[in-house]
Formats: sequence, C-alpha cells, structure tokens
Amino acid sequence: MQLFEDALAIEKLNPDVAREASIAAIDAGHVELAVNYSLEAIKRLPTDSGLMCNHAINLMVAGKDKEALEWIEKALAIDPMDKINQNAHQLIKLVSEGKRKRPKFDELM
Repeated sequence: MQLFEDALAIEKLNPDVAREASIAAIDAGHVELAVNYSLEAIKRLPTDSGLMCNHAINLMVAGKDKEALEWIEKALAIDPMDKINQNAHQLIKLVSEGKRKRPKFDELM
C-alpha cells in the first residue's frame, strides 16, 4: 500500500490513483483504508457517480450503512439510469434493513 501512498502524494489531481488504491485496499482486506481512498477519489472528481458508488460499497462493507445509503443516493441523483448504481443501491438498502447478509471484502472481487 505504500506505493499507492507515494503515488497519491505525487499525483494530487487524478482520481484514478485513489480509485485503484481503494480497489487494492479492499482486495487486501483493508476496509477502512479502502474507505479513505475512495473518499479521496471523490475529492479529486466530486461529480463522478461511479466513484460515489465505489465509496458507498466500501462504506457498506465497513458497516457504515447510513453513510453508504447517503453516498449511493448522491450517485443516483447524478445518474439515475446507471444500472450499477441502481443495483448497488438495492444491495445497500437490503443489507441496511437486515434482509441480506453483509458482503465481506473477499466476496466483492
């Protein structure tokens, strides 16, 4: 993860670095770090609904359902027809209501 930290320090504008760091962190089981990186990606491109969706999923895996719902709803407000955002919203909603088991990080890959 140190290489991502170094890359983030060098490349301060591109959201792709933070997005990829988030994916690598969740894949490695570092859920809170993934949440931090996905938020950083949004800071770099605050109008991207895909980045918001990624962040919402990370939050859900971290057990932060209220925040996850807020972020996925922001993503849907930007792009209400996006099927990935719609599916993520449904998943997060079901998990937050206790109607579906919370996915673990290794089940997302």
